Amino acid sequence: MRRRGSFVRALDGRRVQRFQCTACGRSFSAQTFRADYRLRRPETLALVERAAREGLGLRATARVLGLGRDHVARRLRQLRALGRDPRQASAAGAAG
Repeated sequence: MRRRGSFVRALDGRRVQRFQCTACGRSFSAQTFRADYRLRRPETLALVERAAREGLGLRATARVLGLGRDHVARRLRQLRALGRDPRQASAAGAAG
């Protein structure tokens, strides 16, 4: 793997490093492996996670954050797929 330039994200102006695989030649960026990869509103992921850890339900989270229920449900599924299930963390905290 070798460095292959960088680009500036239009969303927040952050510089993201690009890489190229020396074996297959495919290129990718450091952003590819982040939890907020391909999200239009990456800030909602952290907000939904925090609300779920606080014990808010899906509909309450949607109402408080001004998001749709489907949006909140997608973010919760995404967090579970990343191994960051907020429901398990809050249950573990309550048990301890």
